[in-house]
Amino acid sequence: MMNRVLIFTTTYFPLVGGAEVAVKEVTDRLPEQEFDLVCAKIKKDLPRVETIGRVRVHRFGFGYTFDKYLFAAFGGFCGLWLTRRLKQPIIWAVMASYGGFAALVLCLF
Repeated sequence: MMNRVLIFTTTYFPLVGGAEVAVKEVTDRLPEQEFDLVCAKIKKDLPRVETIGRVRVHRFGFGYTFDKYLFAAFGGFCGLWLTRRLKQPIIWAVMASYGGFAALVLCLF
């Protein structure tokens, strides 16, 4: 049975840091899972939705650095929409960050 995992993280590829590399390594090694990821958009030229490796990435915001603050406050509502569409996914908040706070907001609703 394929499980759906909804990942919350502040950023994702092509913006690269340790957390992004860790998420990519984990998702590449779990072929029995399906992954959706919600993050802040941060840069205007990044697409709103795209697939990177095994992860469908959903970016929230306007393409500015302050998107991470908007994501912390309102990203949970984006996650709420996705959880209804994905039918009870597993929620994974990466690190104690803006993405983690968005996941917390989702869990409160």
